[in-house]
Amino acid sequence: MPSLAQRTPLFSVIVRRLAALSGLLVSVAAFTAITPLSAIAQAAPAATPSGITVTGYGEASAPAEKGTLQLLLSRGDYYGGPPPQPRPGDVPGAEEKRLAEPVVQALVDKGVAATAVTVVVSPVLGSSVAYGPGGPAVARIDVALDKPELSTLNDLVGSASVAAANESLVIGLAGAGYEVADCDALDVAARQAAITDARDRAGRQAKLLGVQLGEVVASSDVPATADATINYFGVSVPQNGCAPPAPSVALNGPGLTVTVPTFDSTTEPEVELYARVSLTFAIKA
Repeated sequence: MPSLAQRTPLFSVIVRRLAALSGLLVSVAAFTAITPLSAIAQAAPAATPSGITVTGYGEASAPAEKGTLQLLLSRGDYYGGPPPQPRPGDVPGAEEKRLAEPVVQALVDKGVAATAVTVVVSPVLGSSVAYGPGGPAVARIDVALDKPELSTLNDLVGSASVAAANESLVIGLAGAGYEVADCDALDVAARQAAITDARDRAGRQAKLLGVQLGEVVASSDVPATADATINYFGVSVPQNGCAPPAPSVALNGPGLTVTVPTFDSTTEPEVELYARVSLTFAIKA
């Protein structure tokens, strides 16, 4: 008489699958037995620190040790029509440098060393056809200064403006960037202020929650939102010399944009550094 398995093909399939499943379970058990518990623990995701998490804000400043004044020269009649077109035989930048010479001389007459003044012009003929804030640019005058003072900066901008007007030019935009030699000291001071602020915030939060504040169990940097500012062209530029330089964006012709913050005639030349720190404090039992 045939067996049950012979008479029922489905029964045979079920028996084979049960046997295969039993072998798989035995393999998993054997793997678990020989795998160190430390390896299994490392595979598990790390637990998120629990407690009170706050963000502290800090800033530090110091008088500028060096400064860069940038003056963007534009044609005074830029609303009256397009700038002069280049002629055959013209040398790129030659006419622009000639137009900028009286302004440079006015700065030198104010006591600025000639070697501290750089005239930046476009290497492209007719590049001043670009329009926008400040009109079609003629040249950019960069002035390097040691220990800049606000009164000196205002005097230089005023003298340059008068000299430009005598040549039918205008200062389309004035920018000023400041630097210090030791950025690390400012960074430490700003971070320390941020940590102190975070501790104060955590203490107030713990008091409101009716708990005791424990030790710091986690810390992380948070990007500071005040590291850069928007200049007159809408380009993001660093506020101080401790940040990376601004990208070169040519809005008034190749190389003829201001790469430092817009000059503020009422603010003392200082380098300011900002920091944000996120701290997590344990809650005492």
